[in-house]
Amino acid sequence: MNVIVTLNAGLGSDLGPNFDLTSNGSPTTVTPSTATKTELLAGATVTVDDSATQITVTSTGVCTNSLNLSITA
Repeated sequence: MNVIVTLNAGLGSDLGPNFDLTSNGSPTTVTPSTATKTELLAGATVTVDDSATQITVTSTGVCTNSLNLSITA
């Protein structure tokens, strides 16, 4: 399924310039598996397995905080 992932300052976009994306689906991969701050501020379209119920966005900068986003249909 395709999901649009959009962050703002309140949702962690200030945590770093680059982010890894994973899901809890089977497989757990997200395509693309990385995104930049610019892409996430604009809204990045990603593809996850139909069984996924969340996407985890993890900063790859000095701060490696993660944010779990629920997927609802």
